[in-house]
Amino acid sequence: MKSANVKCNHTYWSTRFQRKCICRSVANYFVELEFQDPAKNGWYHCQEIEEVPESQKNVIDITDLIR
Repeated sequence: MKSANVKCNHTYWSTRFQRKCICRSVANYFVELEFQDPAKNGWYHCQEIEEVPESQKNVIDITDLIR
């Protein structure tokens, strides 16, 4: 995804981790992403996110909550 199309506080799909994330800020070609698992939070390249696929829109991911 191009940085010009990224919106802050919007949910995206991380192609790196195959899970939903929230974009908190944008700087040039990077986005700051927030995940359910705080260990994955950080700055990533814009090409690593895309719109959430239809198949994942109503899915609640609890894999990070189970330990």
